[in-house]
Formats: sequence, structure tokens, C-alpha cells
Amino acid sequence: DYHLSQEHIITFRWRNWSPFVLSHSELALAADIVRDELAPRMRVAINRVMRECVIGFHNFDATLAGYASGTNIACCQNINAGIAALAWGEECGYSGWQEVVWKASETVRQYLRHGCDPDGFSYEGAGYGHSMFIYVYLYAQLLKQRGVRDLFAEEPVLERIPDASQQMLLDNHSFAATANDHGTFEPWSMWWLPLTAKYYGRSDHMGLWHAFQGPEHPIRPYGDVWPWFAKLAGPAPTPALEEKPDPSLFSAFLWWDADAPVTPIRDSSLPLSQCAAGTGTATFRSTWERDGVFAIFLGAGRSHTCSWHAHLDCGHFGISAYGQYLAIDTGRYNFTENQHNLVMIEGRERHRDLQPGDGMGCDMTGGRLCDFMRGGFASYCRADAAQIKDCRWADRHFLFVNTPDGGAYV
Repeated sequence: DYHLSQEHIITFRWRNWSPFVLSHSELALAADIVRDELAPRMRVAINRVMRECVIGFHNFDATLAGYASGTNIACCQNINAGIAALAWGEECGYSGWQEVVWKASETVRQYLRHGCDPDGFSYEGAGYGHSMFIYVYLYAQLLKQRGVRDLFAEEPVLERIPDASQQMLLDNHSFAATANDHGTFEPWSMWWLPLTAKYYGRSDHMGLWHAFQGPEHPIRPYGDVWPWFAKLAGPAPTPALEEKPDPSLFSAFLWWDADAPVTPIRDSSLPLSQCAAGTGTATFRSTWERDGVFAIFLGAGRSHTCSWHAHLDCGHFGISAYGQYLAIDTGRYNFTENQHNLVMIEGRERHRDLQPGDGMGCDMTGGRLCDFMRGGFASYCRADAAQIKDCRWADRHFLFVNTPDGGAYV
């Protein structure tokens, strides 16, 4: 990813370089795989990169002191440093590498508390959350196999994240619904499902893996999205695609078990409706079969330590039905009320200076979901947006009614 040939890496301008925040552990792991085959000169250079550039590229104050413990950039930066320290810290002679390993594992624990709600839904939305989960589960696996600690046993949210991911799937299981900044084209892969299926004895997690990216999947077989992206982007990949390396296919190769038991998603025991009050995410569907009716209802839940990517979306709903995404959240930068299907008081934004494209997280007022009720015939939820609208009450009531033919209406 860095185009680090032998000469490049040895002639590096060390003090002027810092790794790309979402990928420096990949350099460490790739070098670890071929560690014994590296030429002596290259091995010396790799150790120098790890010691002088990579392992020390962290910001534990931001995540462990609490003010950024739910944000993807700070947490991912620290986890990547921990992975590099685990792989190369001892050999390269980095002073205090064990502390980096441990603090990075504490970063994971903080993120699971402040970047996710207790039900496993991400405060930053499906796209950013699943980008983080790639590294959260990778580090949890590496820590376990090295005998450092077992986060799978310590942190119950790690079992709930796959359930939340399944609840976010559109009706045709193609993508995760948009909430906050990201959704439809994210997550690219959930390669970590074989891990959770194994460690928690959850054959339904393998069912989700097969539905979302199994061997016969038309878009991402085994999680390989690059042919599909290339078809969309044309012969020349865009810079945005080149800047987001996705290790999912190799990870699936390492950890997928062809003989693992599978409960198909159509036989899922998860409820057809779910409400995660923390993030303010309620989902409803008519069936776990493909091409039914799916709806998502948002409540603008807030985390005190996850201040970005939040939208003023309390009461917004999205609908996908019979393979079509009919009512959407437009996602990134479109965070204001008038970019969602909401009732406006006197037709105006409460904060008239906030405009789409100005940035994210500018308004930390929030909403909440209340009075959720789940039923076989109908499910209900209420969104309370009074704080966002700065008024005494502002409620939207949402009813999802199942019809005898397997459909639904809202």
C-alpha cells in the first residue's frame, strides 16, 4: 500500500512521515507473514520503521481519558499501533511496547462502550462503525491467539454487533441501511463473522456471513468487492478507493471455516423488529427472507465521546421493499433537519446557520426513541425530538403493520 521497495524504505525521511491512520497495522502484519524470508537489510529497515514511525503513532490520551473514546480515527490509530507493537515491538526494541499493546486493548474496550450502544449499534452509523469493526475484531483475535487477553469473553457487545448488523440489512440483504453519514455501500465486508460464530457458538452469524458475502454472492463473493467497485469506477480506480484498502478477502481466507454450522438468515431467531435506544435506531421488517419490506426509524441518539457524524434526524424513516430502496437517508454532510423526511416547525431549521455541507457534529442536541412495542401484527415506536427542536414536545409516532400476504405498510 505504501509502495515501499527495499530502496524506498531504507532511504525514508523518518521524522517527516506518519502512517495512514487506517492501515499501518497492515504493513506490520504483511511484514510479519514473510518475516523469516525478508532479506537481512530489509528486516533491519522494517524494524526501524516499526520502532521509529509506526508503534509510536498513537494518541491514547484521546481514547483513554474519555473525550474521543467513541471516534473512529483516534481509536483506529491506537489499535493499529497496538497491532504493530504486538507483532514487532519486542524484535524492534521499542521501549514499552507491552504498554502500547495493553493500552490499545483498553482502547477497544472504550470504543465498545462509547462508539457502540449496549445493543451493538454504532453511534457513527453503519459505514464508519463497520470500518472500525474490521480492526476491533482483528485486534481481539490477535490478542487471544497470543494469550494476552480474551476480549471475546470480556466484552459481550462483541457478540451483539453481528446481531445489530443483521438488523440494519436492507430487505434484499444487499447493504446496510444509511444512518448518520454512511450506509448503503458500507460495510464492504464482515469477515469477522466466522470469529464470532466460532467463539460464541452462533451458527446464525455464519448465516449472516453467507447472506451478505457468501461464496455465490453476486456483488462480493467471500467479501471481495473490488470487481464490483471497478465496474462502477471504470478502468481507473478513483483516489477514494485507493485510499481505503480493505483486507477482508485475505481475512476471510484466514478464518472462514467451510465446515462451520450455518443457520440460514431466513431461519433467524432474531426478532423482526428491534429498538436500540442508545443510538436511536429502530428497525422493522416483514420477513427475514429476501425482498420483503424493511423500515428504519431514527432517534438521533448521542454519545458524549463520539461527537462526529451525528445528524439531526430524530423521526426520520427509511424504507426498502421488494429489492428497491424507496425512502433513503442521503447520508454524509446532509445532517440538517431539512435533509431528512421530518416535519419542520414553521418550515425552518431550528439552527438556521447550519447548512448541508458545512460539516458534521455541529449540533450536539439529540433525540430519543420511546415506547417501543413489538407485536406479530404491528410494531410501534415514538421519536421525541423536543430537544432538537427546542420546544416543549415534538413527537413522531411510527407504526409498522404486517399484512397477511407477507408484506407491510407504515
